[in-house]
Amino acid sequence: MQTIAPELAELAGLIADPGRASILSRLMDGRPQTASELALVAGVTPQTASWHLSRMVERALLKVERRGPRRFYRLATPLVAQMLEGMMTVAAIDPHPSQPPPRIDPEMPGSDLLRPPCRRARRRRHRRDAGSRPSQSRP
Repeated sequence: MQTIAPELAELAGLIADPGRASILSRLMDGRPQTASELALVAGVTPQTASWHLSRMVERALLKVERRGPRRFYRLATPLVAQMLEGMMTVAAIDPHPSQPPPRIDPEMPGSDLLRPPCRRARRRRHRRDAGSRPSQSRP
């Protein structure tokens, strides 16, 4: 069975650049844009935008249309738009919610032993294990 992992990694790396991601996001509305317009969106120089665009054209993410002296870029296929839409949906999911759900049921007997102890509890446990008595707590 042939693996597609190298191609997937290469494609993901291509899209991972913030400038290229901005360009691709801008082109999601279906309107062709010039390299100058896309450079402004990506916040890069026209030369850098041209380099990004050529890489995405080579990888068949974009197509170029010539209209006189100008070149207009657009997404190559609806499949590229679908891929980007899926990635945008996943990217919008908050990977770090403010309060992660507990991984340990607090009602489970012994669950307190599975949680990492706080610094104070570790000191108390260390003193207890070393045979010394804990010092008086400070006011």
